[in-house]
Amino acid sequence: MRLIAAVGIAVMLGTASTGNAQTTKAKPVASQTITYAKIPDTEVMTSTAMAEWVKNNTSNQTEALRAIYAWIGKNVVYDTRNTYDPQYYKDTTDAALKTLRTRQAICYGYSSLFVEIARKAGISAMLVSGYTVSGSQLSADGSHAWVAVNVGDKWSLIDPTWAAGGVSGNKFYPSFTWKYFMVAPDVYIKTHVPFDPMYQFLEHPHTHTAIKENNWTDAAARPVFAFADTIAAWNRLDSTARLENAVDRIRRFGVSNMYVSTELSYMIQVLDVGRQNAKVAAHNAMADKFNATTGKYNELVNDFNAYVVFKNKQFTPAKPDKEIREWIDTMAANVDNITTALNEIVFDGGSNNARSVNEAKRSAKDMKDRIAEEQAFVTKYLKTGKLFRKSLFYKMTWMGIPVN
Repeated sequence: MRLIAAVGIAVMLGTASTGNAQTTKAKPVASQTITYAKIPDTEVMTSTAMAEWVKNNTSNQTEALRAIYAWIGKNVVYDTRNTYDPQYYKDTTDAALKTLRTRQAICYGYSSLFVEIARKAGISAMLVSGYTVSGSQLSADGSHAWVAVNVGDKWSLIDPTWAAGGVSGNKFYPSFTWKYFMVAPDVYIKTHVPFDPMYQFLEHPHTHTAIKENNWTDAAARPVFAFADTIAAWNRLDSTARLENAVDRIRRFGVSNMYVSTELSYMIQVLDVGRQNAKVAAHNAMADKFNATTGKYNELVNDFNAYVVFKNKQFTPAKPDKEIREWIDTMAANVDNITTALNEIVFDGGSNNARSVNEAKRSAKDMKDRIAEEQAFVTKYLKTGKLFRKSLFYKMTWMGIPVN
């Protein structure tokens, strides 16, 4: 990556917020000159374009993150209309699109856009949800979201929402600050508490009760939590298993305030819906497979009926022996494949679908038996001299007993 020619200059500002920066207008408490790559207006139409520009115009990941942080903090205003409707931004992909399109968001929008750009720029980033505290006091603004990034195998926390400014009297006051850029986990936990303790990024994570009581010493007495290994294992899970994993961890660390309780209830609801959707999807997949299999069975029936007509005409018009052999053997292979597919289709016992599958299995077995009979006939036909083959099409009896 190459260094950019243009840089932006920012003044580092602190905030006097007592919870979420959206509740109090930010006030400057210190200053520090920060240089950052300023993303040009021509490159901000999509998150992909922004990520590409950042990759090509910064020399390392920290500089890239600084450029993303500055752009979002200076160009996205807080969406006061949807402050208490976090569901509006819960879909992170949709939230990122909304935020970039409207240039306004609540915390989930700010963080979702940040994570999307960072990831597309090749930086490990995750959205973290939780709540904020000031001392032992919970924020009155409900849940909050921020960003975790891994640079040089080290996790840091970023809050692009608080970076932008604050809200007072339902009005947003822009007041950009670098205070919430790449803060160490042991510092961030004093104000930003993730619902899932994994996102504390601490070997001795604190319980929600301990944080509420402003107790920062008890955690050290507990066994080491290998959060890096837990995150690595979590990354290998599918979305449902990840959610189950998080629910279990949150429960083990205690549900000690309304924010944790609400989030846990939401996660369980999402799990329930996800499981139901998975069940419906599995059912539909089985139905699709059954329909496809019965379609193949119907094709086989048509093929077999064509063979029966051919046999009733004493194999005329004539076909080569090899073609007749391949014809009946192909039908035998097809009925085996159909039987295998039907055995893999499982519906709830007693349902109409289950009964349909059982009926199809019986039909397939009958067809298999009939095809086996015809295979034996074809084998005999091909072994018989051509002058005597016609006799095989007649049932000859002696005193009522078949002789051929």
